[in-house]
Amino acid sequence: MAHRKNDIRRTQIDGHTILECIDSETDHSFSVIPDYGGSLNSFVCKGEEVLLGARNEKDFQEFTVNSYAGAQLFPYPNRIKGGNYTFDGEEFSLPLNDHPYKNALHGLIYNRPFKVVDIAASHGRVKLEYRYQHDHGGYPFDLLLSNTYRLSGNTLSIYTVIENLGSDTAPVGHGWHPYFMAPEKADVYSLEMEQQGYYVIDHDLIPTGELVDTFIASDLKPIGSTELNHCFALEKGKASKVKLINSINGREVEISTKGYPYMQVYIPPNRNCIALEPCTCIPNAFNNQVGSRYLEPSEVWELQFDITIKA
Repeated sequence: MAHRKNDIRRTQIDGHTILECIDSETDHSFSVIPDYGGSLNSFVCKGEEVLLGARNEKDFQEFTVNSYAGAQLFPYPNRIKGGNYTFDGEEFSLPLNDHPYKNALHGLIYNRPFKVVDIAASHGRVKLEYRYQHDHGGYPFDLLLSNTYRLSGNTLSIYTVIENLGSDTAPVGHGWHPYFMAPEKADVYSLEMEQQGYYVIDHDLIPTGELVDTFIASDLKPIGSTELNHCFALEKGKASKVKLINSINGREVEISTKGYPYMQVYIPPNRNCIALEPCTCIPNAFNNQVGSRYLEPSEVWELQFDITIKA
C-alpha cells in the first residue's frame, strides 16, 4: 500500500516557527506553533481554512496573542476568580490577565515553548512536549504535557497526555480555544449538542453555581442574533459531540471529545467566528470544584479532541 504524500513545512511569523503538516493528495493540512504553547494555528480541508489563526504578523498579534486563538489552556481552561484559590489548606495567587475583569484567564502555558519530539510526515503526525516545573508561584507543581496532532483524511485529532512528575497531588484542568471561521457571520450557523444545560455567570463572567436547563433546540438552529459566552455541560453517558452547521451551504464541523465533559461557546462582537472550547472543567473550577481533577504523583491523564469537516 502506498503512503500518502505528506510533507512538513516550516515558516516564520513574528519570530515564531509555524510547523505545517500537508497532505498534498487531499489538499488537507494543519499547522501548530510549537514555541507558543503548542497552539493550533490552522486546519485546511480541501483547500479551505477552517480556523482563525496567524497568517501574518498582524494576525499573530490580534488573534493568537490577544484573542487566544487556538490556545492550549492549562492548568485552568477558563477563569479563576480574582486569580485566587485555596488548595490543601494553602492560598495561591495567579497572574491577572483578564481585562477589564480582574481574573486569571486561560492558564499558564498558552505562550510557553513546547519541544518538538517527533515528526512523522508520512503519517500526518506531530508530537510536542512541555514540562511545567513550578513555572509560577501560584501553581507550584511539576507536570509533563504531551500533545500528538494527527491528520487523517478530513479529521484532525489532538491527543493530550498529562503526567504528574512531582511528589504532591496537583489540581489540573485542560482545554483548547479554537475559533471556527464564520465568513457568513455566526448568525447563519446552527449549533447542535447533547447537553444538560449551561452555567449562569455573574458580571465578572464567573459561574454563580446555577445550572440552567439548556436553550431550546430552536434557539440555536440557526444561532441568529443569540449572544453566546456560555459553558455548557455535555450530556452524561452520551458521546461528547458538538456540531456546527452552515445553513447556507450545509458544511458541518463536528467536534468529538474524550475526557472533556464541558464546552465553552463564545461568539465575539464582530460575529465572524465561533469559539468552541472543549474543557475538562467549568470556569473557576479551582474554587467551585465543578469538573476538578486531582492528579496524584506519577498519575497519567489522557484526553482527546477531534475536528471533522463534512461537506
